[in-house]
Amino acid sequence: YQDPPPGSPPDAAPRTQLMCFEAVTGNLVWARSWHDRGERSGEQQQQANSANLLRAYQAAHPDKPNTPAEIMLFGDRVSTAMSIIGGVVYTLEGEARPKQLRNNVRGNYGMTFAVETNRLYAWEAGAGETGGKRLWNRGGDLDPETGEEVPVKFVAAPVAHGKRLIVPVRESGALWLYALEPRENPDWPTDGEAQWEVPTVWKTFLCDEPPAGVSPWGRVGVALDGTDVYVAGGAGVAFAVDAVTGIIRWGTRYRRSATGARTGARG
Repeated sequence: YQDPPPGSPPDAAPRTQLMCFEAVTGNLVWARSWHDRGERSGEQQQQANSANLLRAYQAAHPDKPNTPAEIMLFGDRVSTAMSIIGGVVYTLEGEARPKQLRNNVRGNYGMTFAVETNRLYAWEAGAGETGGKRLWNRGGDLDPETGEEVPVKFVAAPVAHGKRLIVPVRESGALWLYALEPRENPDWPTDGEAQWEVPTVWKTFLCDEPPAGVSPWGRVGVALDGTDVYVAGGAGVAFAVDAVTGIIRWGTRYRRSATGARTGARG
């Protein structure tokens, strides 16, 4: 990660970079940054409130990740998720925004720098001239009424089934599974470079989030076996989905041995 720019508020989150290193020597091959697309509301007041809450949280929880850098490195498992498929690196990038949490049963305040929405990015892997080149990025589907992207949060790096990418997404308080199919579009103006479109082939509703919410840092588990996609929602539910059609084969709830109250985590 990179430290925030000079003049940033004390609670500003560090900016991330994708970096490629030579495995034998450890030498840096290339590093790329993504461009921030996030927006904040009530910026100055939010920063002042967040700074006060952060200091209180740090004093009450000295043994837990609580600075922006520590949270990014040791708490947030979504922003560090990535996969490499067919010479392409896929990452999840978004604006980390301070957010005040509700009082818990003990009356304490917590602090999170979790990403509320993000985008799926594709980068050229390898060490050649095109290494680290950004190929495309996308967020949610377009709203048919407004023509704008629906705000979503990708909650795991994608897995591949043929030419498709299968990735879990939180959208409108629910967990969905998307199948995307990136492809170059020869009909678009190119200016010498390939242009990509990444349509949604299918999307399947899995479940609503529990009333108490889920961990803002929790990563959803997703694995592929043949044409079966297995999804562990992280909140006591698991699914098997047909990778070709998106049809749910089965879903089940399971009892967990630890609760959020015991572990200090939700979801």
